[in-house]
Amino acid sequence: MPVNAFETLGMSPEYDINLDTLSNHYLERQRLVHPDRFISKPSEEKLYAQQHSSYLNQCYQTLKDNISRAEALLDYHKTPFDSAENTIQDPVLLHESMDHREKLMMMDTKEQLYNFKQDIENIIKAVVLEMKNNLDALKDFHKAKKLILRLKYLEKLLTEIKQKEAADS
Repeated sequence: MPVNAFETLGMSPEYDINLDTLSNHYLERQRLVHPDRFISKPSEEKLYAQQHSSYLNQCYQTLKDNISRAEALLDYHKTPFDSAENTIQDPVLLHESMDHREKLMMMDTKEQLYNFKQDIENIIKAVVLEMKNNLDALKDFHKAKKLILRLKYLEKLLTEIKQKEAADS
């Protein structure tokens, strides 16, 4: 069995991947090992199919997500992201985090929430582009680790904004 998600799904080890191609590669491989194809087979083959199908699912979920794909790419390059050592120590990111939290707490209209959500989504897009540049072009893994941390924070903030929108509806 291949050792990483990129190899498993026949994708180049790059951050900037085509998600349609990823989906097609996943479905092609899944068709070969899906447990439904092994119903009348011996139990060893059924177990093999279940394990491989599960592994394919895990690889697909890893590569389709911006954060986990970046972490998988760092693993591929033998510079893993360690969340324990990568806490928010950057004063600029810490300030940004506190500022955004304060803004979210102060919002009381749907329009404010909608505009804030759009702003955060645009920041996320910019961080993803910067991640692509740092991982694929520059191979700056130290900077990529900082971007992963920022992206994790922004994704969590976006989820909180959506929750507040839902609660206010």
